[in-house]
Amino acid sequence: MLFKFAFRNVFRNRRRSLLTGLAIFFAGVVSVFSMGYMNGVLDMMMGNFTKYQTGSIKVTTEDYVERGKFLPVDELIYNSAELIDEIRKIEGVVSVEERVRFGILLGRGAKTVTAMGIGVDLEKTCLDIKNNLSEGEFSPEGLYIGVKLAQKIGAQIGDELLLATNTSEGGLNGMKFRVNGLIQMQVASMDERVFYIAEKDAKKLLKMKGASTEIYVFTDRDDMMPVSEVLSSRLDKGLTARTAKEQIGAYWDMVVSYKGIVFFIEILILALASFVVVNTMMQSIFERLSEIGTLKALGMTDGEIQRSFTMEGGIIGTFGGIIGAIAGYVLTLWVNKVGINMESALSGMDYPMTYVIRPYTGIEILFITVFLAIIVTSIAAYFPARYAKKLSAAEALRKL
Repeated sequence: MLFKFAFRNVFRNRRRSLLTGLAIFFAGVVSVFSMGYMNGVLDMMMGNFTKYQTGSIKVTTEDYVERGKFLPVDELIYNSAELIDEIRKIEGVVSVEERVRFGILLGRGAKTVTAMGIGVDLEKTCLDIKNNLSEGEFSPEGLYIGVKLAQKIGAQIGDELLLATNTSEGGLNGMKFRVNGLIQMQVASMDERVFYIAEKDAKKLLKMKGASTEIYVFTDRDDMMPVSEVLSSRLDKGLTARTAKEQIGAYWDMVVSYKGIVFFIEILILALASFVVVNTMMQSIFERLSEIGTLKALGMTDGEIQRSFTMEGGIIGTFGGIIGAIAGYVLTLWVNKVGINMESALSGMDYPMTYVIRPYTGIEILFITVFLAIIVTSIAAYFPARYAKKLSAAEALRKL
């Protein structure tokens, strides 16, 4: 009966209830979309770090860890093929691949730029060379160059580029490769600086037959440490396995903390919007003092008065929050589908940020927002309701 009474009172001042509900509605929309957008950005960044730079776990020599930023080609993992076969047997490992990264001066004619070469199995790598071609045709050999890097040196499909670099033996070697395609990963740090060649060609160029510089291990586990510990126990002396978190270091912790901040911001948005609920309920109480006095005189208890007004504010907030959260989630789904193109803003950035940002669309962001909207608005309605509870029947009538 109290709920029915509170529900009826919501419609006594439709305009005010509507405006209050709209405030919670827009707060719900903003909360869902902001949470989806920020989590989408953070998940995209961590996914790109794993895909392009760290793997879930990366195996290298111990000295490579210290010299990694210089892309040393003389820190070798020998008998890498046999080691990869062993790694694939570890529970939780989804895929394993070798990568040979090396720095080089890449040029054509008078134009020369610094670039990074990545030797991979062009057909099997998770970098998905074939489906990221913007021009050209795929074959398991040749050279595939980032679209913006190609623009810098004026390279086109069919050109032959000379790759000259230091080898693992300390000397120099050069080989010519045909440009078979232009690659667009939609990541500035990749499209502007990176080219890809077949792993066997990279090893031939760098004279590292039967060896590799890096082995990328990808797992199906959120917690990569158990797999890393098993893997480390099977490595020869001088080799090390490090998880993505260990490689990225403080940056990983920063991303995790940002997700907590995003959740706090959502609560703050709903709390600020809930001040409208407080204002609405206080106005409603002052307008209905005679009614409160009469109800108490007729026997309605203080607790029932308090619960009635709390329910009234909670109903307005709940309906506004639920509809707003649903609208925000629909908006998030639509933006995820079309994407937000940030190419101009992200150009030149070192972080592996994808040009097209797509918000996270996990259904939990909808339920979290609905839950928070109900709780926060009910708490906001509770405080004015306490004021109504404390009024005695005579006091309420005297305040008219």
